[in-house]
Amino acid sequence: MKIRLSFNRLIKLLTMSLVVMGLFSGFASMVNKKGKPVQAKAYLIDVDNSQVFWRLDAHSGVIPIVGGKLVFIDDNLVDAHIKVHMDSLRNLDIDYKLMRTVLENTIKSKEVFQTEQYPYAFFRFYTSKKIAKDSLLVAGDLEIKEIENCIQFKTAVKFSDGSVVANTDTINVDRIRWGITSMSKAFVTSNEGYIISDVFKLQISLTAVLKRENK
Repeated sequence: MKIRLSFNRLIKLLTMSLVVMGLFSGFASMVNKKGKPVQAKAYLIDVDNSQVFWRLDAHSGVIPIVGGKLVFIDDNLVDAHIKVHMDSLRNLDIDYKLMRTVLENTIKSKEVFQTEQYPYAFFRFYTSKKIAKDSLLVAGDLEIKEIENCIQFKTAVKFSDGSVVANTDTINVDRIRWGITSMSKAFVTSNEGYIISDVFKLQISLTAVLKRENK
């Protein structure tokens, strides 16, 4: 595990170095063309209008986003941080309260996300690429249970007066990469074992508001 994490860190540092060099060269050309310094704009995530939608096998629900920011230069994403409250994960498709609670507690249990010990998950940006007028390919680290792995996904981005809305495509998260092997068909040895998919499907919906500078 330590070797794998170290390798991920190495890849991240190399990628960040390339991105930083690219950004600085891009900044220089933008300054030369426009004749003025480039200014980054920070948008703080509106937690009341942002959340993560999840799907696991036949069930789905939401996870609250409790903090974070998006930083843009013009319409280019140059930094991002998202904090998610895993311990507040909810199911939305089961009407019977007892069954809904059992599923939620199973997902939050020590066999899966262990949310009592690790109540938060984090996404930390390190690169993005514009692939269409209002679409970006974004990469960064997803931290679950203090284990980081790189993920990448497409996201639609739309700006309005003082705010930005971002909606990602479906993100497939293989829980095995984060050491969550319980109830996996690849690891259960008994035919009586309760099996759930190795892949969680996530979709992030964000609204962020421009941070106003103090005058």
